[in-house]
Amino acid sequence: MYEYQAARALDRHLGDPFDPNSAFNFSRIVALDEADQFPTEQVAQVRDWGIGNYLVPEAYGGRFTSFEQMFALTRVVSRRDLTVAIAYGATLLGALPVWLHGSEQQRSTLAQSICGGDFGAIGLTEEAHGSDLLSCELS
Repeated sequence: MYEYQAARALDRHLGDPFDPNSAFNFSRIVALDEADQFPTEQVAQVRDWGIGNYLVPEAYGGRFTSFEQMFALTRVVSRRDLTVAIAYGATLLGALPVWLHGSEQQRSTLAQSICGGDFGAIGLTEEAHGSDLLSCELS
């Protein structure tokens, strides 16, 4: 299936998670977690593969074609390092309002940023409202 071609390619790129020489080696990931260290090398490997392109719609120069494709890519990364997957998940969550309701300039600027390897974020909670998005006061 087309939706899984990119996930297969990413999985091959990341290599064998049991290989001690792999950046995404399970033992190395556990050691980073236990040391409370951000997986910088692993993020670089995923970024260099081009995962950011899959967060940007094709109309803006990316390769995002379906949520099924994105879920498959996320599963590949998540099974190796959840921190890396969350970083890119937060980027997608932060970008969705721009893809849906942003101006053409905002979409273009964000697309260039994400395809260039930048992360994004979204603020989902407020002290007075928790995670009730309909009560948020920030605009």
